[in-house]
Amino acid sequence: MSRKLLFMGVSLVVLGGFVASAGAAPIITNVVRTPAATPAPIMNPPGQPFGDKATCFVDRVHVYTLLPPELPRLVGAEYILTRNDDKAAAGFTMAVTVASPCSVYLIIDNRMGGGSGSGQGRDPILTTEISAWMNAMGGFTDTGYDIAIDEGNNNSIDRYSSLYVSNSVLQPGTYNFGPQNYSGNMYGIVIVPPPTQASGPSPADGGQIGQTSVALSWTPGAYAAQHHVYLSSNQADVVNRVASADKGLVTFAVYLATGLVPGATYYWAIDEVNDTHPDSPWAGVVWSFTVIPVKAWNPRPVDGAVNQPSNVTLQWNRGLDAIQDLLFWGTNYDTVLNATTPQASPIGPSYALTGLPNEANIYWRIDTVNSLGQTTKGDVWTFGTAPNIPVTDPNLLVWYTFEEGSGNVALDYSGHNRHGVMTGSPLPSRTGGMAGDAISLTGNGDRIVYDADNGAFLNGLSAMSVTVWIK
Repeated sequence: MSRKLLFMGVSLVVLGGFVASAGAAPIITNVVRTPAATPAPIMNPPGQPFGDKATCFVDRVHVYTLLPPELPRLVGAEYILTRNDDKAAAGFTMAVTVASPCSVYLIIDNRMGGGSGSGQGRDPILTTEISAWMNAMGGFTDTGYDIAIDEGNNNSIDRYSSLYVSNSVLQPGTYNFGPQNYSGNMYGIVIVPPPTQASGPSPADGGQIGQTSVALSWTPGAYAAQHHVYLSSNQADVVNRVASADKGLVTFAVYLATGLVPGATYYWAIDEVNDTHPDSPWAGVVWSFTVIPVKAWNPRPVDGAVNQPSNVTLQWNRGLDAIQDLLFWGTNYDTVLNATTPQASPIGPSYALTGLPNEANIYWRIDTVNSLGQTTKGDVWTFGTAPNIPVTDPNLLVWYTFEEGSGNVALDYSGHNRHGVMTGSPLPSRTGGMAGDAISLTGNGDRIVYDADNGAFLNGLSAMSVTVWIK
């Protein structure tokens, strides 16, 4: 599983719309290890809520470190300092009593199940012992996030663990945490109030659907008895909860949206309602999804792209209910616009054009044929090919001056057509340089890639010189 790296440690945490407030009644009211052991696990260590540099274990100096700013809700959460000496112990229980509904997260050593080294990038293979009591609580799900531990409290990262979340909200009562039977780091426990807002939208926020009706669903907030649905193609109407977007109350966490318009983006929100709770309603965030259009869309190269190579692979997203695509292309806009006989009917949404002339404008169009045999004419898109740059020095292998003005292509002014593609998020920006222009790098994956021949032009060279201006 790919996962975002979180630099924290063994614990139990909750994702979802809540930060504990100062002065609130504690959730964890007792923790008892049976049989007793010294030192005993500690709940809510005084003056040390969960967060950056919080101690992991009652019997070690290990700390959680580099708590990411993307997850501020974890700061201040209640947690338990477990015993790292219990990591391979058997036949014990750790009874944790909670006074109010809560969610529980476990952070489990990635090396569990045979992983070596730090465990970075691994998924643990859960032991039979830990799986048994996790399932007794209703089960836990791997969130896909990794946590790191600084074992010496010396600003290092030594081990990685996976963050698991309870599948259900635990109600007030006592829950038995048991052994893990693994000699790596002991699991940890962090407990926070459950999310009160609706979460987990389906379709995913910002997603796309390929039909004109969809069953909207979500994970209910902890106290919801009903769900107030808002839906509109006007974002402001949903944000402001205006009457035109109000779809009423539903009992179950699902709403069937019909009559959606292809190509339109819709916004929706769920306000959780419980008339017996003094804090009701709990307003939800605004999500969105887009119904894909009937016509082909999202062309690559993007419409209006410049400095494209002479060999280009056209790509696009297929229109709604498409079963066949028809490709038209050429160097004259009117010809492509009015053409009725396609040059190709690609099997998939891509097609390779080769040997295109330099300094040319290329026009192309994709018509969509649906399951009823109906054809929808597509838009005409365009891109320009790179200029014809002569070779003036045969020993010059590649030369990037970044004087294109815009776009993600770095032209090769050596004349060998080794044009690079700039990548990064955001893309490197052009700025003034020592000779010609330069690019400004942010350090977030910025690079220029030329891989058309896998670097074959460097084969056989015994030496080379590289000149770069860096400020």
